[in-house]
Amino acid sequence: MFIDVHCHIDQYDSIEGLLNENVKAVIGAATDYVSGEKILGICRKNEGFYAALGIHPEYSGNFEQLEAVKKQIEDNKDEIVAIGEIGLPYYSLEGMDTLEAETIYKKSLHVFEEFLSLASRLQKPVVLHAIEATAYDALRLLEKHNIESALFHWFEGDDRALSKLIERGYYVSVGPEVLCNKAYDDFVDKVPLENMVFESDGPWEYEGEMGVPAMIQSVARHISKKRGINPICVESLVYENACRLFRRFF
Repeated sequence: MFIDVHCHIDQYDSIEGLLNENVKAVIGAATDYVSGEKILGICRKNEGFYAALGIHPEYSGNFEQLEAVKKQIEDNKDEIVAIGEIGLPYYSLEGMDTLEAETIYKKSLHVFEEFLSLASRLQKPVVLHAIEATAYDALRLLEKHNIESALFHWFEGDDRALSKLIERGYYVSVGPEVLCNKAYDDFVDKVPLENMVFESDGPWEYEGEMGVPAMIQSVARHISKKRGINPICVESLVYENACRLFRRFF
């Protein structure tokens, strides 16, 4: 059984076919308030879909929705499985002048801390966008707010940051990019299977093909073959990791 731990289910024209006989559950990650409302609606009407609510940190224009999204989380705390997608910006700061980038990053730290504080109080896991150097601020704030369960979605960074998040028992989600990007594939070699879960991050495209949850089966086969581990063992262990991450059975 496979679980897609990170997918933007609200961005598909239709969710038909996203689940199959092997992919039994998909976690829908919100990017803002409207996205969250759509995901909640999908999850209420369709078995196998689960909601995570938050504000994507690369879209700083949505930071003004902070209070609305916090209330959205509070109002639906018994329905959601995590707070996310939250974290710190990286790509959107590229090309900005230093002052503008610093201003936005400072705002993002405040928004991130607000969500971590809420996650700590509600005892919810968090789904993070925190790559490269931003991982260090993320790790510092996770510790400050006593966050025990965290997913670093599509994480890429240096060995020291990876070692720290592994040491703390956090998880790293691996997606179809591992099939078409050797540098990323080489990085994933450093992630212990005990800290790994699978994601599609759909509908993000991979070499022109729209990402869908079924792709994580190919990711699992790739990991199995490369590490010389029985495919059933990989599937079972990563499923158990997802259950521990979200503190529930699917």
